[in-house]
Amino acid sequence: MMMMSAPLTSHIAVIITTVSLFGGSAVTAYDDTLVSIVCNGHTFRDADPWYDMPSVITDYMVSHTPENVGTVATGYVVYIKEVGIPQVPLYGGGYCSGAIWPEDCSGCMNSAKSQLFKECGYHRYGAQVHLKDCDLRYEFYKISDVK
Repeated sequence: MMMMSAPLTSHIAVIITTVSLFGGSAVTAYDDTLVSIVCNGHTFRDADPWYDMPSVITDYMVSHTPENVGTVATGYVVYIKEVGIPQVPLYGGGYCSGAIWPEDCSGCMNSAKSQLFKECGYHRYGAQVHLKDCDLRYEFYKISDVK
């Protein structure tokens, strides 16, 4: 019986090692290591008419930046929620390294968005995150550089 338990133990070790080698983000082709993050010190409230704008512009940048891998993708949205409230422009920028594929850019941008809102929250007048292979930024004023 002692001889049977040794092979069973080694099979279990091999299975565990194989699972750990292929699990998690070890198979991604982009590097989403956080390099830096900046959160604007000014915040707004849920009651403000533009409370959902950071999500809108970052969604836009996450979906459009992979089409422009290796170049800076920029965009803006003008928010009109109710008549009588001034139009509020919100600007965004995204960048993916030219060394990654568009599909990997999409994954990196999603990671950037997740890290940005995790660290800065959803109520900032601006925020930016720089990962090894991509950048994401939004501001309530025009931005001239993203990278």
